[in-house]
Amino acid sequence: MVDLSFDFGTINAITGPVGCGKTSLAHLIAGLIPSHIPIDHAGFVHIIDADGTERPVDGDRVTLVGQDPATQVLTLRVVDDVAMALEFSLVEAGIVAKRSAEALSELGLSELAEKDPWALSGGQRQRMAIAGAVARAPEVMIFDEPAAHVDEDGRRALFAAIRDLRAPGRVILLIEHDLRPFDGWVDTVTILDADGSVAAHGAPDGIAVKGIATTAATAGTPDASTPGTGVPDRPNPESEADAVPLLALTGTHVARGGERILNGADLTLERGEIHALVGANGAGKSTLLAVLSGQMKAGADLRIDGASARRVPDAFASLAFQNPEHQFTRATVA
Repeated sequence: MVDLSFDFGTINAITGPVGCGKTSLAHLIAGLIPSHIPIDHAGFVHIIDADGTERPVDGDRVTLVGQDPATQVLTLRVVDDVAMALEFSLVEAGIVAKRSAEALSELGLSELAEKDPWALSGGQRQRMAIAGAVARAPEVMIFDEPAAHVDEDGRRALFAAIRDLRAPGRVILLIEHDLRPFDGWVDTVTILDADGSVAAHGAPDGIAVKGIATTAATAGTPDASTPGTGVPDRPNPESEADAVPLLALTGTHVARGGERILNGADLTLERGEIHALVGANGAGKSTLLAVLSGQMKAGADLRIDGASARRVPDAFASLAFQNPEHQFTRATVA
């Protein structure tokens, strides 16, 4: 059983282990349970107005921004995506334009208003989703791990934007595993136990809450004693054939929406190695992985086991990633 209350003008962090019910709690507060998600539940959620009147949650007063920006894109222009919820609510056209422009400005996206959302980086698309929520002027804003798919620089910019959304007539709920980025600017921390109950709720400087929050925030951080860390053992080539790179890409070019995503990328993969591919949002990491897995063609010199190939063959590699239909259906060879 969960009993929680949050004051207007506050930013509140909710954390806990995987599977403890954080997202379900967000769906319940947002009114998606039970209206859109048929789950057995009991209890209720309400907003208490300044005069003490209790009102049920509705879509005009609460908005939810989820983890994956790709699932929140509905149009082919950034400004249209931000305005869509207002248009569906039959808000006057002039007000829609004004509030959409203000929200884009607040999230630092004014210069991208006419862009295709699929030409943006993941972090920019997530800020677009937040701008759409801001334009609706809700009283309760819920962010469910909004930086889950954003690089470190993008995380800092995204959290700074959320921090700046604090307002006297607004409640912000921020669901996250890692609480370290919010040190000093969240008003309350709620810790959920693995069984979905509330382990602690209160000001982040409370000793009990701070101890649990620190544990939750740093769980999974590897150190020298963590299995799987350190320099891996690499097998020696058993034959001359094994010494030939398994796969080599040279001069890889891919464009999406008229914009270059990969520009002459070179990559060589040897047998027995583990590689980490890192870079800023929009740098082309997922695109390169799609090329390597054979799910996307690209302009490149490709060699497999030293032999020239037109594309990576099916079943040569497997790739697990988010929403491939959103990321790659509009990609074209440069």
